[in-house]
This record gives sequence, C-alpha cells and structure tokens, in this order.
Amino acid sequence: MIISTAYAAERAATAAVHGSVWQDPTFWVGLAFCLTVIVLAKPLGRFLGNALQARADGIAAKLEEAKKLREEAHALLLEYRQKQQEVQKETEALLQKTKDNAEKMRAEARDAFERDLKKREELAMNRLQAAKEQAVEEVRNLAIDIALKTTEKILIKELDGEKGDRLILEQIDALPSLLSKEKLS
Repeated sequence: MIISTAYAAERAATAAVHGSVWQDPTFWVGLAFCLTVIVLAKPLGRFLGNALQARADGIAAKLEEAKKLREEAHALLLEYRQKQQEVQKETEALLQKTKDNAEKMRAEARDAFERDLKKREELAMNRLQAAKEQAVEEVRNLAIDIALKTTEKILIKELDGEKGDRLILEQIDALPSLLSKEKLS
C-alpha cells in the first residue's frame, strides 16, 4: 500500500511537471508494452496451446498404444496359459497311456512266461513219464530175460527127452493165447 501511494504521488508530480499524461514517456512505453503483449498474446497463446495440445495428443496416443499392447500381451498370456494347460493335459494323457501300455505288456509277458513255463513243465513231465515207461519196459524185459534164462536152465536140468519135448510143444500151442492177453492188458 505504501508503495502504491508513493507511486501515485510520483505520477501526479510527473504529470504536473510535464503537463499531461499524454506527454509522459513512461505512459507511452507502458502502453506500447501492453499493446505488444495483447497483439502477441493471441498467436503466442495459440502456438503454446497447439504445442501443448500436440504433446497431450502424443501422450494420449502413446497411452492408447500402451493400453493396446497391454491388452495384446494379456491376450497372448492367456493364450499361452491355455496352450500350456492343453499340452500338460496331453502329456498327462500320453503318460497314462504309456503306463497302461507298459502294464499291459508286463501282464502279457507274465502270461506268456507262465504259458511257456507250463508248456515246458508239461514237456518235462511227458519226458519223465516216457522215461519211466521205458525204464519199466526195460526192467520188465530184463526180468523176462532173467526168468526165461532161469527157466531154461531149470528146464534143461530137470526135463530131458520126451517129457521136455512135450512141455515145449504145449507152451508153443499156448503162446497165441498168452500174447493176446498181454495185448489186452
């Protein structure tokens, strides 16, 4: 307030000395300055407004582009997550199928092994049975041979002449009936 009072007093003194405000050079400098500011303010304001608007538009465009990129990235992320889940499901299904196939192959191998083992056991039992029958036959033939030799020795010793001839002829006649009985057994 004190400054404005002092300024007003100085202006009044200057006006009294020079005679009028129209002749005061400070007035004209002030008026020229105001007019210059008014004349330049509109284009300068337009220029600054346009520059600020262009910068705001650039920022808005960058924000819009960033928003689009973010949405695309989010969509890609969702797509890749979905693909990952699908691949994981496929992997789990393939793993389960492989486990099932392995179990099936293991069961088939076990069954084949058991069948082969039974077949070999059966073959071994058949061979054993054949060997047993062959051994029994050999023992029987040996016993028959021993019995025949013993009987021959006894007959040679005990039966001479006519009595021995008669017994041999009887046995020869009885031979077909004995052989037929043996085939039936």
